[in-house]
Amino acid sequence: MMVALRNALVGIKKQESGYWGLCFTAEEANSSIKLYKSVGTPPAALFSISYDGQIWQDYTEGDVIALTNVGDKVYFAARENTTNTKICGNARQVRKFTTTGLLAASGNIMSLFVNDEAQWQNVQIKGTIRQLFNDATITTAPELPAMDLSSADIGVYNGLFLNCSTLRIGPSILPETHSYANCYGGMFNGCSSLIKAPEIMLTENTSNGCLAAMFYGCTSLTEVKVHFTSWNLYGGLYTTRQWMYDVSSNGTLHCPVELGTNETIQRDITGNYCPEGWTVINDV
Repeated sequence: MMVALRNALVGIKKQESGYWGLCFTAEEANSSIKLYKSVGTPPAALFSISYDGQIWQDYTEGDVIALTNVGDKVYFAARENTTNTKICGNARQVRKFTTTGLLAASGNIMSLFVNDEAQWQNVQIKGTIRQLFNDATITTAPELPAMDLSSADIGVYNGLFLNCSTLRIGPSILPETHSYANCYGGMFNGCSSLIKAPEIMLTENTSNGCLAAMFYGCTSLTEVKVHFTSWNLYGGLYTTRQWMYDVSSNGTLHCPVELGTNETIQRDITGNYCPEGWTVINDV
């Protein structure tokens, strides 16, 4: 079903302070977006949409939202009085956004879990949001502010922006300081337009596959900032296995001096460490 931008809205919800959550803005005319169950049977979740962030209607998964004009917007959030503890489950339980045309994503991903700005910090991600934007034609990414991923399933952000070849600007920061198995694995794999990575706040990097293939194939990537102090390649899946394979030949890695200086940092051509040709700046 096609949901036109000018349709009358039902199931109205008014937020006095305005909307804080997940927004998509058309950068091309006749763009569209839908949220649907793409693989298997994902965990149950209920969503609402708005065109101004204040008046809301229930959203039926699979409905296509038409954004006719450049600048048209649609907002997604958990349905009122609903907490979605899981958006996706494992690799066989995936829902995702599919788009046509170019769209800018912005706002806070946690609005998919709870439609209440005052409450999102109290909600823990129990499942994953793996591959939520897989192949989406977005140019910018929303913020991912969750601090405690300890309750999330393995691979919470696995392949989140997989093959988003139009994505230029990622989230500003990944604030989680502890690593969990495959939490960022393949997160930006194939994002060939990505220029600047989010600041990675991990201070310890020990869980299997935490950063594996995170920026694999990000051929335009020229800047990465990390806070961990050792590569720690021990475990079943190497923590940084090919995390920056096939990135730009020239770039800047911002890191603590404990990880290495421009003269001493470990480098290779397979993307496991600091890429050859990159400059290291110890300003973290």
